[in-house]
Amino acid sequence: MNLQHLLPATAFLLVAQTTLAQGRSSDPITEPLAHVDMPKSAAALPVFGGTRIDMVNARYEPCYDMGEVSYLRVITPTLDGYSVRVIGVDGHIRVQGIASDAFGLVPHGLYRYYDSTGALRSEGAYLNGVKTGTWHRYDDLGLAMTDKEYDGLDWEGQQVKLGLTSVSRN
Repeated sequence: MNLQHLLPATAFLLVAQTTLAQGRSSDPITEPLAHVDMPKSAAALPVFGGTRIDMVNARYEPCYDMGEVSYLRVITPTLDGYSVRVIGVDGHIRVQGIASDAFGLVPHGLYRYYDSTGALRSEGAYLNGVKTGTWHRYDDLGLAMTDKEYDGLDWEGQQVKLGLTSVSRN
């Protein structure tokens, strides 16, 4: 995806941060964007009041190759950790949750994943970067699918639980 396609979302986020800084009570991320002067360059994305804006690829990983940029990730410090929002060029939130680290790489708490239309596709909790508990999933029509249970084990823990490997005793 061309970085120029992300400029409207970048401008959208700049307006959102300005709105928050001015103390408005509404949620600027969900307000429509009336008009914005587009920044001349989005290569160096701004940081406002501790809020960090990163470019990420289609797997939501940090991205420095402009040809791979798909979304913007907005990370804001909170009392619970760091609020993480991944936003598409259309302004729809794709991921929303809390992370335990300032880079938003270790999910820790409730997370919601949305599709390109903004419809909720799944929601559940992470514990130190690992899915845990009941995850609710939804189909294209928004109807509930079978819930999925996670026991909080990482990849190696799952392998041991399934009997596919054993724990070495060094």
